[in-house]
Amino acid sequence: MGLVFELKATLFEQKFPFKKTTMKLITEELIDKVSLRIAENDDSLESLVNDFEKNQPNVIGFILSEEVLSLDREEREYLLYLSMVVWKTYQESGNEFTLIDQKELGEVEDSNWEVINNSSAKTFRDRISPFFEGYEQEDLLAFVEDALVEDEDSFVSKAGREIMFVALKTIIDCFNK
Repeated sequence: MGLVFELKATLFEQKFPFKKTTMKLITEELIDKVSLRIAENDDSLESLVNDFEKNQPNVIGFILSEEVLSLDREEREYLLYLSMVVWKTYQESGNEFTLIDQKELGEVEDSNWEVINNSSAKTFRDRISPFFEGYEQEDLLAFVEDALVEDEDSFVSKAGREIMFVALKTIIDCFNK
């Protein structure tokens, strides 16, 4: 990884500084509560998706983008579920956030891909570990990582894992500004 990778990470932080003083930390307990409630409420899922689309149309557009469409149906549904967990967790955390701008999503996504693509690490966890260094919403990012880590029950492909991580990290970054 070395100096070039650290320099790129520093440039990313300069280009997309986080407002560390205004955001409340999102706890693992809140994330677990929200994710469980969404997972258990199949009856209200359509209503939740509609509410998500109404409140954050650019985020919905982003997770339905061309790159994400390369995921299989099960991966796309899982990405939607994880995106809704991120969004609802921010809503319930008491943090204020605004409508996410499409241009901002694209710029942040490009910067996140740059970090991934410049990593020489071989494993998924090693490739994403630089994102955790000093990250304000570490519990939320860890939730995303845990949701995507390969295990015997995992249906997420290797390529899908990175696409989904970058998409979700991008959404968190934008909400966290």
